[in-house]
This record gives sequence, structure tokens and C-alpha cells, in this order.
Amino acid sequence: MPRKRIAVRTPLLQAYVVERLAYIDSVYVRTTKKIDPVDLERLKSSLTPDVRFPGKRYSGRMRRFIIPTTGECLYHYVHTIHQPTKATLRVLQDIQEQSPGLLHLLEVDFALDLTTNSDLDATQLHKSLLGVLAPARLGKTIHSEEYETTYIGARRSGNEVVVYSDGKRKVRPESPRVHIEWRIHGAKALDRAKIRSAIDLVAINHRTIWEKRL
Repeated sequence: MPRKRIAVRTPLLQAYVVERLAYIDSVYVRTTKKIDPVDLERLKSSLTPDVRFPGKRYSGRMRRFIIPTTGECLYHYVHTIHQPTKATLRVLQDIQEQSPGLLHLLEVDFALDLTTNSDLDATQLHKSLLGVLAPARLGKTIHSEEYETTYIGARRSGNEVVVYSDGKRKVRPESPRVHIEWRIHGAKALDRAKIRSAIDLVAINHRTIWEKRL
């Protein structure tokens, strides 16, 4: 997956962080019909296999929905893509350019891994982050001591943040770190973040994404 080293400018956090890796954790897209089998195979083959999560990098399912104004029943397809590579994003871009109107973004989850020297530092960093990542505009905060996981905001608001430091890391699992996911859900929230298509994902600037939020 494409990962970029970026700076976290918040002085409070610098004392704990020894490395920062930013990447897209998940992309959820809707298509109005099935993706061409050739394009779907290109998409799947572009994902990096992970023996810890076999078969979970991509999933797709058909969903039914009703148009409220007419009562008409239609079907669409929802595709979930975890840790997309640059090649994956280019496949999505190709699909969108070849068939305008076929593919629509539903949610993009941006991840930032903050590596620390020890598990204790990761725990302290997690606590410090709550003061940075819990502005009033995100809404309520729920913290699970058992799983060392914090949820900030709500999906209905379009922005939800998840922070955890329990050791279940998807990237470099041997290193102590805090994992942050900023989940942007829905057309309005994505539009506010200036992410309107797969084309925008290919050109995404992770530094800009996180400098606005840390």
C-alpha cells in the first residue's frame, strides 16, 4: 500500500513519536452495475496479499434499495477495499474514466501510524491524542479500556475517528505504535474534504489531510 512519512507538528506528540506512516486504510465504493470481470481481476491482483487477513483485502456484495419517491426497487453493488495500493487506486480511476457514472465513493478511511519506542509510550501518546482529536464538532467520545480503543464522532456526522494502541497493527505489527483512522463517510463529508472521485484519491496529499487534523 502507498505509505508516506509525514510530519506531525503538534509539540505535545513529538516527544513520543519516532516515525509516522500515512496511508489509505479502506475505500468503500458503490457501482450501479457489476464491474467488468477483467477490471475486477485487475483490482484484486493489485492488492498486496496478507497472510494474517487472507481473502479480506477485497469484498463485494449486491444490495437492494428503494427509491422513496417512486417506490421503484433497484440494485447496486458495494465494494470494500482494504489497504489499496497506488495500482489499486489507478484501477478505480480507469473504471471511473471509462464508465462515467458507474462508480461512486461511499467512504474513505485515512490511517496514520505513529511509531513509538515502547508500548508505554504508545499508551501515553494515545491519551495525549484525545486532547487533540476530540474537538466539539466531532461529537461524543467513547473509550474502551479493555481494547485500548477510542471512538470519536459518529457516522451520521460524516466524520468518525478511531484511535487504538492495543497492538493489533496492520502495518509493521512488531512495532509499538498508535493507529489513527479518520473515516470520512457520505457524499457531503467527502465533498467538504475535496474527495469527489477515485481520481482525487490517486492525487491525495496525506500531509495536507493530517496537518488539518493534528
